[in-house]
Amino acid sequence: MPTPPPIRGGRSMPAVPNKRSFLDLSGELRNKVYSHLFKFEDPLLVVGVEEPELCRRVGDGNGSLKRTSQFRISDEGPWGLYDEVYPSSDGEIERASLRLGLLATCRQIYQEAASMLYGSNEFAITKTIIGLDKHDPKGTFIRGTSTWLVSLGSQVRMLKDITIDLDNLCPTSCTEYLYGSKQNFLFGIRSTRDYIDVGSLVAFLWLCDGNFNINFSYSKRDQHMFWMGIAAHSSGHSIHQDPEPTALMSMIQSLRTDSLGIKKFHHAIGSIGIARNGKSGVIVYKAGPKSRECCPSYGLEGPVKLHNCPNTRRFFTASAGNDLRMQPREPPNLKLLHTSIQNRIFNLVLHREKEVEIDVTNSYGQISPGSGFLFACRDFREDYAWKVWKNSFSLLVPLDIPYASFEALQPLVHRLHSPIPDVFAWERSMGSYCQSTSMLYNTMYMDALQVHLKFTSPGVEGLDELKIDALGLILAMLGTPGTRGEYNSKEHSIRISIHQDVDGQIMEMDNMTIALRHLWAVVEQTLTWCMARDQSIAHAKRPQIFINGRGKAISFRHSDTSREWEVPRLGQEEYMANHKSVSRNKKRKRGRISAAVGLRDYLRGLRLGGDYWAAKDRVCQLLKATVPDCSLKM
Repeated sequence: MPTPPPIRGGRSMPAVPNKRSFLDLSGELRNKVYSHLFKFEDPLLVVGVEEPELCRRVGDGNGSLKRTSQFRISDEGPWGLYDEVYPSSDGEIERASLRLGLLATCRQIYQEAASMLYGSNEFAITKTIIGLDKHDPKGTFIRGTSTWLVSLGSQVRMLKDITIDLDNLCPTSCTEYLYGSKQNFLFGIRSTRDYIDVGSLVAFLWLCDGNFNINFSYSKRDQHMFWMGIAAHSSGHSIHQDPEPTALMSMIQSLRTDSLGIKKFHHAIGSIGIARNGKSGVIVYKAGPKSRECCPSYGLEGPVKLHNCPNTRRFFTASAGNDLRMQPREPPNLKLLHTSIQNRIFNLVLHREKEVEIDVTNSYGQISPGSGFLFACRDFREDYAWKVWKNSFSLLVPLDIPYASFEALQPLVHRLHSPIPDVFAWERSMGSYCQSTSMLYNTMYMDALQVHLKFTSPGVEGLDELKIDALGLILAMLGTPGTRGEYNSKEHSIRISIHQDVDGQIMEMDNMTIALRHLWAVVEQTLTWCMARDQSIAHAKRPQIFINGRGKAISFRHSDTSREWEVPRLGQEEYMANHKSVSRNKKRKRGRISAAVGLRDYLRGLRLGGDYWAAKDRVCQLLKATVPDCSLKM
């Protein structure tokens, strides 16, 4: 393959030979021309983060700058201004453009003129407050500095001074709305309320070969009155802490010279934040790929492959911006672990394989063996208290007689309706801390709820000898999903057991588990059979339906008479014969379902722990819908 001929060097021929050119002038004269064209009295403003633009203040000494549009006043838009003019604490800012046609003449003129433009002017990075601006207490607009410097390419070596204007920086007390919550701290770290994000600027200073100065400016003139005027239009602004420009300049210079020795880790550093007073800072390192259960994005836009977790930070201190010292690394603790790891730990600690048994006559102290973790801090209670209620609970009701009435079940009623301890309180709908919930409220989140009736009366040898008020037990558990008429509810149950003292040890002699919905079937069957024998029972007050320990109805009684009817064991055929209206009339069946829904709606509006007589009346209404011609009153 033949070698291509070399590129011929030398200067190009002039377009018009023997005619004087601008380059024929002496260097001093050319510099004077460049100075008149590209040297300005006041700083040139650079505004914008993603796409920085050149601007000027209306009325400054840079009147030779060409305006991109005519200054116009209008009633449209915020502050009555078009987008060409932006309000500022120190006068309006308008877009401007340089007369750069001369730089396109030739390479030599470009190099000479560019050195005058970048080397003889001061550039100021500032922000606008158009439309009261987006709340920016973290100094997000400073990212525009590195964006603009990168766009300059090799011309960055010609820069002499860059000033970051903090006059329009939002006070730290203003609020920024991110994902529906108020956050004005850097990267979600609560201790960085007064910090400014300078990570992108420091990263550029480490990698570029420029020798320009970085300055900060902050004028306190009329700042308080200015922000008070802003507050009249937008709530959330007030003075909190003024920046210290001198300390910030010293801190940036210390970071630039790598006084902390962290430059070698620049690929792993996510960002750097410095306090407004120049006394402290934080280095946030990049973590691994973001998982679904990890920390929120804290306003980071777009997909984030490497994100900034709170457990990857290092704080450092400074004395007025100098003498930077890294603080000792925080000792490992549970709160600094990754969120997914915290979830696994709390699942192992708070979720039990077996049922969690609670004696209704004792306190909540043994509700969960690992619940001590919830006392560590409020964040744990807000985030993980709900895991306690995902267990299967067994409420132990000790009874020393072979008879269980509604009055004997009052400890169960009190435990279900009384407020639970603060450490276990959690409002699932809001996902936040709540002090007013009861155990009854949390039954909807439990895997299962079991009421354990533990009989320890001497002389009782079998479950058939027990006598339990089925309606009283239903009323005691009134409000749990199984008593709300919800056919898709979880299978809550009642466990009945007999314990006897055998040679000094309490041993279980027999037990039986009954589904809560089975009690409703027993009540319906018994009332249907009784009213088929005696219609006067339909108007009885305070009925009692007794079952034995195996869930079979044994007798019926009400307050109008001392008589107690024995109930034979009802089979399905006999029950359906006495309940023809239920089996033949579909409307009656639909009425049963609607009554159940009515009971559920009623319980939603009933304050837990309120009037039990009103609750009893509602149970009677349900029975009227399920049992023909029933007008029982309790």
